[in-house]
Amino acid sequence: MLLEGMAIARQVGDRGMYFWLAGTASPGLISEGHDWDAHIPVMEEALETATLRYDRQRLRLLLGLFQFARGEKVTEVLDDIREIVGDSTDLEDLFALFPDLPRPPRPAPRVRLARPPVRRLR
Repeated sequence: MLLEGMAIARQVGDRGMYFWLAGTASPGLISEGHDWDAHIPVMEEALETATLRYDRQRLRLLLGLFQFARGEKVTEVLDDIREIVGDSTDLEDLFALFPDLPRPPRPAPRVRLARPPVRRLR
């Protein structure tokens, strides 16, 4: 279904949806173990034509999944991501470089629980 959606997105010219669907299909194809040779060039072409930093990061990371599984370009992925991120200080960009870093904790919401009514046995 994702691959069909990619074809439709490409046909109507929705590049953002095409990039998203191409990336989203990748983990499924990897886990199913088929169509890698057909999808890797799609991912490479999408990466080459993507202009938004977020799309480029995501596509590069997901293309890296295929490459890791094949033992290819293992050390180049992080270098490529660093190049894409550049001097950005945006947290989302930095998260692509350091996905294991914990995010700042959010304060717990203050919840005031009402006391349940007390019922007395007669």
